[in-house]
Amino acid sequence: NREMNIAKKLSTRLNVPWYYIPYTNKKLQKVMLSYEHKKYENFADSLTSIHFPSDFTAIKYLKDNNIIPKNCVIINGQSGDFISGNHLPNLRYNEKNTLDKLVNLYVFKHYHLWGLYFKKNKNTLTKKIFSYIKQIIENIEEKDIHKVYERLEFINRQSKYVINGQRLYEFFGYEWRLPLWDSLYIDFWETVPLKEKLKQKLYKKTIHKTNWCNVWNDIPINPQNTFSYSTSILRFFIKTLFIFRGKESWHNFEKKYLHYYIDTLCGYAQWQYFDISRDQRSFRNSLSWHTDEYLKSKNIDWEKFL
Repeated sequence: NREMNIAKKLSTRLNVPWYYIPYTNKKLQKVMLSYEHKKYENFADSLTSIHFPSDFTAIKYLKDNNIIPKNCVIINGQSGDFISGNHLPNLRYNEKNTLDKLVNLYVFKHYHLWGLYFKKNKNTLTKKIFSYIKQIIENIEEKDIHKVYERLEFINRQSKYVINGQRLYEFFGYEWRLPLWDSLYIDFWETVPLKEKLKQKLYKKTIHKTNWCNVWNDIPINPQNTFSYSTSILRFFIKTLFIFRGKESWHNFEKKYLHYYIDTLCGYAQWQYFDISRDQRSFRNSLSWHTDEYLKSKNIDWEKFL
């Protein structure tokens, strides 16, 4: 888990207490199917998104073990990567068909929880998004066409799902702050030129130059996840069987048959492995299953609409 390893290095350097909270499928299954978790799901339900499934076990552990006091204020880094440009597609934004590419990439990223249904409804979804952004386009200059993509995600993902994640802290009785959503900070990033936002160029340049607390120049930013030695050997062996079948076939196999056990946050724990591996709808990740569960809890037979 790359975030865990980075957090440990940072905490050691800054002399801040650091606690390791191991996640296992067995532990997560017990927690996710508990009455307390069901209460949290109802508490966090805003009818716009699912709850945050990954943090509940950790916050519960910290509270139950009196590691953080009742009057503490929890602060996380939401949504620094989005605001500073890390979600922007790396395109040639001066080409004529840039808007088409942006909309197609947006639809693929945010409406692709189930591959089987995405293929059937891609054209319909794309048309709806184009219709939806008509008013947005009117107020955006051609040089700022990337803002169409940013506003789509700001309105429909960041505001509805990411920000709603703070309800978890409220459920356990804690206050929270989101300093990276301060209006002055957001206003600044809205004025930053595209070339300085792509791949977080200005953000990375600034933190390397200032090197606050002396932690930014020798601790990697967003490194790739790694696996244990035994898992790496197993993945390599199985991957060789897909040499002639292509990357897509390998990724589909890995997702369907291996992710249940190698997902760092045990996102599939509340379901049975055989239900996951036998499913033919081509799920994208564990959030596909959480969304399916949420809609069923509302007695919505969502598949019949597709």
